[in-house]
Amino acid sequence: MQKRVVFARWLAAALALGFALAVSADGAEPEFSWAHVPLYAHLGKTSGDFSPAEIRFLASHFALVTIEKAQALDQRGSTEAGAAAAVAALKRANPHLTVLVYWNAFVDYQRMYDSLRTDLPADWFLDDGPSSAGGAPVQRFDSSNAAFRRWWIDTGAKLVSATGADGIFVDSIAAAAGHPAQLAVRLGPARAAAIVSGAKAMLSGLRQRLGNGKLVIFNGLRAMPGGWPDSGLDFLPYASGAMVEDFDFGQFTAPQQIAADLELIRAAEARGKIVLVKAWPTVNPPTGSSESSPALAAGAHRDLDFPLACFLVVAERGAYFGYAWGFRAENGWFQTYDEFNRALGAPLGPAVRHGLVFEREFQHASVRADLAAKSATIRWH
Repeated sequence: MQKRVVFARWLAAALALGFALAVSADGAEPEFSWAHVPLYAHLGKTSGDFSPAEIRFLASHFALVTIEKAQALDQRGSTEAGAAAAVAALKRANPHLTVLVYWNAFVDYQRMYDSLRTDLPADWFLDDGPSSAGGAPVQRFDSSNAAFRRWWIDTGAKLVSATGADGIFVDSIAAAAGHPAQLAVRLGPARAAAIVSGAKAMLSGLRQRLGNGKLVIFNGLRAMPGGWPDSGLDFLPYASGAMVEDFDFGQFTAPQQIAADLELIRAAEARGKIVLVKAWPTVNPPTGSSESSPALAAGAHRDLDFPLACFLVVAERGAYFGYAWGFRAENGWFQTYDEFNRALGAPLGPAVRHGLVFEREFQHASVRADLAAKSATIRWH
């Protein structure tokens, strides 16, 4: 009897691993291992280059690193120059590390990029007024404009080439297309539909231009209340993968919301896509703040188990976990956690779900996440 149980567990793990290998994403797929929790980082350091110690940390702790906009802006003058220096330093430290650069599909961060500081045609922007990000006025691109799309694809491809990155992280897809009904009210149904289809064309065109050796990851996979009906899954065919940005954060903290996001992660994995899950501590600095403090670090350690357990119960090959209280270098990306150094091992099968409770066994850990109680247990064997 015991032999049959052991064999059944081995077979389940082997089948799960075989399935994961069969659906691996295109492009420069990040290194993946079940030895420990698979991790990624997404950060920028506006003041200057990453220090040698920071480069060593990033290169040794993560499988994938996204360099955020405004990297080394104060020192080097542009995101392009800062990202190029960061990519080069990271690649010297770890040639196998996958590094992406940031490019926005919707927001004109003209102060941050050389390529955005020229006067762009007025009809490349939406006519429903400027928005604001980080306290600075910005304009929003119109993805329904074919000339803009060609420029955006060409400029994004040049950004990857000039920096030597392994691909590109495309932000704000959800901002451009995540609320089609609201967009139709503001701009009319025809133009709203053109904006959504244009955003897909941008992703598809950039992916084709970069070729199969590069990755295109978009931000926007999320089950938004009142948002797009497919939660962003409709964009997956046009990209290598997607990020779930606000997992159990902001407006996405209700138990049913978390369950919906977990099912989204599973659905993306089943399509062979890379999935980046960005989790947050429960206590964060004010929006736009780059605050770092012992209290925030302590809270992050205290809060880790629940989002980590949620990630583990649905993780397959190609899924990576990120945990910090923002997207700047000072927002906790250089914190160390014992849980990330513990032996994990391959899953022995998929999670078992009972309502809002998920349980899953790994070779070296037993994981339980109770979404209703917002509690989790990870027993490390």
